[in-house]
Amino acid sequence: DLQLSGNRLSQVPEEVFSDLDNLRSLGLGFNPLSELPEGIFQGLSNLERLFLSHNSLEELSEELLKGLNNLRLLRLPGNPLKDLPEGILDDVLDTLGGEYTVDSGIGVLGGNPNVGRVPYRGDLVVDSDLKATLALGSTATEALEGATVRVPVTLSRTLPVAVRVPYSVGVGGESAGYANLSPAPDSGLLFPAGETQSEISLTLSQDAAAQGERSLVLTLGKPTEIQLRRSNGQPPDAPDLQSESLVLRSEDRAVHTVTVSDVDPAEQDPFCLSLWQGSPCSTVAILPHVFLGPLGRHLASTEVAVTHGDPEAAECEAALLFHRGTSPAPAVSFGGRFPDGNLFRTTLPRGGAELLTLTAPGAGQLTSGALYAFARSPCQAGSLQVQARHLLEGPSDGETVELFSVAGQSESEWLGDGDCRRLTALFGNGRDVGLSWVTARPEQSAPPGTRLRFAEFDLKGNFIGSLDSLEISGQHQAISPWSLNRPATIQMCLDVPGASDFQLAIDAMGTTAGGSKVQFSTVSIPDDAGPDGGGPNP
Repeated sequence: DLQLSGNRLSQVPEEVFSDLDNLRSLGLGFNPLSELPEGIFQGLSNLERLFLSHNSLEELSEELLKGLNNLRLLRLPGNPLKDLPEGILDDVLDTLGGEYTVDSGIGVLGGNPNVGRVPYRGDLVVDSDLKATLALGSTATEALEGATVRVPVTLSRTLPVAVRVPYSVGVGGESAGYANLSPAPDSGLLFPAGETQSEISLTLSQDAAAQGERSLVLTLGKPTEIQLRRSNGQPPDAPDLQSESLVLRSEDRAVHTVTVSDVDPAEQDPFCLSLWQGSPCSTVAILPHVFLGPLGRHLASTEVAVTHGDPEAAECEAALLFHRGTSPAPAVSFGGRFPDGNLFRTTLPRGGAELLTLTAPGAGQLTSGALYAFARSPCQAGSLQVQARHLLEGPSDGETVELFSVAGQSESEWLGDGDCRRLTALFGNGRDVGLSWVTARPEQSAPPGTRLRFAEFDLKGNFIGSLDSLEISGQHQAISPWSLNRPATIQMCLDVPGASDFQLAIDAMGTTAGGSKVQFSTVSIPDDAGPDGGGPNP
């Protein structure tokens, strides 16, 4: 052993150790050395321990450790090194980190040099800022079945050696799967020296039997499973050196969950997604006209039935929202319960139903609004049926009568830009025709200038004339724009300025007095049906 540590050495000649071919340990730590000649350690083929810590070394030559074929321990902390050059450890990776022995002195005193040698394990010791942190580029991805997902993996800095990172794929859900996985998990990701980017790529399997979402979990290998290689990345792995000497695994970014869905999250209503922390969901139906509270001396309420009819899903998580757009809504009771924000949640077993009577006990006047129904994946829009009855309770005897019943509107019935629908008054007797509408997405606002255009036709489809248009806002609106004295068909078309995904849910009804009756058609009007969307020019 040769210990020169702490001797205020500012330089050492290049050939000073050239004749010490049996030297096993060399200490040069705690000196003001600012540089080391490139070939200073040539010929020290038996050197096992090299101490260079706490000097003033700002850089090291790539060839500095060349030929040190038995080096087990290398200490470099306490130097202002900005990096380690690529390949500097290539010649020592076969032995670095391996076992060596140190003479305790007992054998020397007893006359036997083979007695009293203490075993140690070697290591590579550097400052923490020379180490690289291994992390996934993100912790979660949402993607559709059949899509190819690429999950980036990064090192925070370049390293002088190659890093091989095995990983695992855990499958959540009975039908989850993947194909074209690259690289193979056992082979792992490879970062050649100087590179900091790699990725895991896989194709998400399509499964017609699976509904809703499921997940794949990618997990980077544990620190003990990560391996180091020579700078070009070619095998074998370093047999003894632990990866922690140069690589730190970020525990917060070591796991990535891929949520696989048969519904595109990007196309979903953000409000719907927020109900279940980003899980895919569907807007099942909208009741554009729900009225509650006092109506003269009577009290109005709405009875809502939500039925789970999906034969595949064992249960459906659902949510009901009473909403008035940008206008405030009073507290609404859902069967005697007052949920926060008028948002009622329920879980329905297969074949089960939730029957609720909606009232507004604190309302000082008649309150109209809309009721939205949402379902969490795997249940979809077709999984639940929503029906409602509008009720009126008498002031004296408490007798309740049904005014009319309605079914929840599905997405196919909503109006978008340029869409037209028709309503037909089968009996015209001077009674009002009522309209009620609300935005198809609770947090959506109508772009300025959005309007409903109306035109009147007779029952044979002949154009009679245009009617006043109505401006659409973000508020729930309920109005009676016409009184019809004859059977007629009213066509309504939505105009939305500019490119927009704005949609409107709209309902129409006639008063029951005098036998008035209207029928609301959900069939889209062909584009070639005339400039007003349903007949010849006026």
